Amino acid sequence: MTDTAITTGQDPTGQQQDPAGQHDEPNPGASGDQAPWEREGETFDPDRAKRLLQNLRQERDGFRAERDSYKTKATEHERSKMTEQQRLETERDEARQERDSARADSTRLRMAIKYKLDEDDLDLLGTGSDEQIEARAKRLAERSGGNASTSTSSNGRPVEQLRGGSNPNQGDEPSPDQIAERVRANR
Repeated sequence: MTDTAITTGQDPTGQQQDPAGQHDEPNPGASGDQAPWEREGETFDPDRAKRLLQNLRQERDGFRAERDSYKTKATEHERSKMTEQQRLETERDEARQERDSARADSTRLRMAIKYKLDEDDLDLLGTGSDEQIEARAKRLAERSGGNASTSTSSNGRPVEQLRGGSNPNQGDEPSPDQIAERVRANR
């Protein structure tokens, strides 16, 4: 009966037990509306709490540093077990990854300059071949639209590209007949 009494939550006498050890009767020493430190008879001390928090953070940082040193030692240990050929292959693969990352960064920067994209837009260009990155840059420049109609002045501030008499060689200006047609159409 003891095995079944334990699994059913009854004591050996057959009476129902409270599995969590909690009773419906209030505990005279503790109140539900008090904070945990006040239940123990202590008052809240912000300076003590701040010191405790700082100590915990320092301890956490120490554990992280220790973890990182163990990771480094484990990597060194794994490399020491490798043959010279395996070590060279691993270093070659790491160098290729670094080269590919630098190449992709260079391509993203070139495309950002070419299509006048902001620095914030570099992450949106993603990874891939040069053609894929350029296609994304072109599409992003078309969608943003604002960068195509502005240029930078000598002080680096964006300025609208104004047309008019100062640059008569531009062929984008409407002829007087086209202006007259637009005025008539808007009446």
